[in-house]
Amino acid sequence: MKPKDFMWSIVLNGFLGYLWFLFFQNISELTRMWDHFLVKALIFIIGTFLFGEIANRVSPLHEYKWTHPIRIVGAASYLLVVLICWYTK
Repeated sequence: MKPKDFMWSIVLNGFLGYLWFLFFQNISELTRMWDHFLVKALIFIIGTFLFGEIANRVSPLHEYKWTHPIRIVGAASYLLVVLICWYTK
């Protein structure tokens, strides 16, 4: 494990977390006028699933197992960015 891999994982997953948050904001703005909660939830779930698949394919770190320290650090940075964006909005 190289320090470069840790930094790459932190930066890449942090950026993906920010993109997911922007996606969430845009979907909530677009569906604000709709009254059907089920349709909103379905669009959000499908969009999140597709975003996750694309993010997993783009990342060169996807060959590591979930218990690998680089993947754990990346997931933590992803969640940290999303939580920071959520609470500062």
